[in-house]
Amino acid sequence: GTGACAAVVAGIRLGLLDTQVQVSTRGGELQIAWSGSPEDSVMMTGPAQNVFEGEVDIPDLSAWPSERLAL
Repeated sequence: GTGACAAVVAGIRLGLLDTQVQVSTRGGELQIAWSGSPEDSVMMTGPAQNVFEGEVDIPDLSAWPSERLAL
């Protein structure tokens, strides 16, 4: 879905797509809309599927040296 949104935004910015389009993906049909204004959100609607479940054990970050936390 996020890749489809990015492709639609690029198409709208290039003047190749309307501001509301339907995209066919392996997961189903998505409706994606964006006004073209950087201040506005991209809206995507369509079917949702759970594709991953898992657990992540995150250690206590306060015990890490601060330079390891800098991005």
